[in-house]
Amino acid sequence: MSNNYSRTKVTGRMLAQMLGVSPATISNALNGHDDRVSPETKRRILEAAKRYGYLPPQRAKQARSASGVIAFVVLSENLNDWFLGNLSGIADICRKRGVALMQMLFPAWDREYFEEVLQRTNPMGALYICTPGHPMIEGFARFGIPTVAIDCYDDKTQWNAVHLDNYGGAYDATSYLLESGHRQIGLLSGGDEWPSGVYRKRGFIQALKDWGIPFDQRLVYNGHFTQFGGYLGAKSLLETNPSLSAIFAVSDEMALGAIRALYDLGLKVPDDVSVVGFDGICVGQNLDPPLTTVETDPYAVGTNACAMLLGMLESHSEHAAKVQVGVKLVVRGTTRSLERVSTSQGGDESS
Repeated sequence: MSNNYSRTKVTGRMLAQMLGVSPATISNALNGHDDRVSPETKRRILEAAKRYGYLPPQRAKQARSASGVIAFVVLSENLNDWFLGNLSGIADICRKRGVALMQMLFPAWDREYFEEVLQRTNPMGALYICTPGHPMIEGFARFGIPTVAIDCYDDKTQWNAVHLDNYGGAYDATSYLLESGHRQIGLLSGGDEWPSGVYRKRGFIQALKDWGIPFDQRLVYNGHFTQFGGYLGAKSLLETNPSLSAIFAVSDEMALGAIRALYDLGLKVPDDVSVVGFDGICVGQNLDPPLTTVETDPYAVGTNACAMLLGMLESHSEHAAKVQVGVKLVVRGTTRSLERVSTSQGGDESS
């Protein structure tokens, strides 16, 4: 038999092809119908099934259910404060419901290792963080493991997901800057790989459109959700667009980098440039001045995702659903109103 099968999840049909028997014979041998299979054929099938870790769908499902364990699967590159907030919420729900939680942390994507870990641990369900289209999603499907995605979705999502109102939060943040008199607003985007970056950019563009302001790609810099990216992005935006009065960063990490860049350029926040972030991380509250941001609740996302998964497991439902968790704009010290400043200055001149 070819060792190539060790690299993928073996199905009943694949096992039948390897052994030169019908799928029905595989089913009969593994489900105790001894009168329908010769002893020698059954022996071969049992040995092959054990070697490749194959269980009939119903038995595999029963084994997973008996494990009483759900997994939270994340790649190391996606570890951040957001993940820790999710984990806290998931852990609380598991404790209250008497379910064991297993954290699966993969240093990098390795399909063979991923599938080996799933075979060894056999979780009855999984929560995960990744980008849409990541092979991890297909891997869960091949193993028949019910899943709920965290902030991984798109307009046509066909899998269960709990996500933030990324679009609405960005729309509110941009609208606030526009209402404050800002018209030249730079965007530190997160690119088009992560849904949060996609929908936050869409919210930004729609707010401009509703105010009759054309979207200008020259006012956008992809900072990849990092402080360093925000630092480089702010410098680049100000060098090419020195008239910018505000920057909207689609993550607080990028907003922190942008503020550092503005100070290095000899500019004051918010006197010269206003800055708005997105996420509500603790360090933003401790800045001087504290960061205006769209506050999110990763704990609530975690609790909702875990409750959804456990509900699916209890009801044996596979129905795809999306749950949106609200966000809130919190105005602090890194933004100012241009209209208010203009009026104040006008009063000084007339006195």
